[in-house]
Amino acid sequence: MVENIENAVRELVSAFQVARLYPASHPQVQKAADRAFLNLEAVLKEREELVLGIIGEELAYEKEIFFELSKMVRPTIVHLKERGIERLAFLRGLEAEELKKFFVFLSTPKEEVKGDPKEILQGMGVKNITVGKIKVQIIDEDLAKAVNYLSVYED
Repeated sequence: MVENIENAVRELVSAFQVARLYPASHPQVQKAADRAFLNLEAVLKEREELVLGIIGEELAYEKEIFFELSKMVRPTIVHLKERGIERLAFLRGLEAEELKKFFVFLSTPKEEVKGDPKEILQGMGVKNITVGKIKVQIIDEDLAKAVNYLSVYED
């Protein structure tokens, strides 16, 4: 399963890179987006959602961190983080057109993007892709103290 997810991520990044080079109507963009969609669709047949996170400079899925893949897609990771995107969730029911709109959104110059990425995507009619920040909630007091000590140590 992890291999399928890694392949889907590769196709997503590839399609995004093509979308940055050509207009959305270009045949290469359509072809790359279709490949990415087919890979995502295969993953979403086996699960309700695919959630990817960016932790530091690394791309992660659940407890799996894609170190090698993260090195290869570093510019995309930086691009997403510049837009305030650390978490991507692709939901079952995703349509090819939604994915293409997502690529249009990502390839729009950041100066032209005003507002919350999640709200912008919803306004574009993208309902099966959600984006945002990674939220960490610490419940254990001992763990909270350890995190505080860690930050002091790092300083």
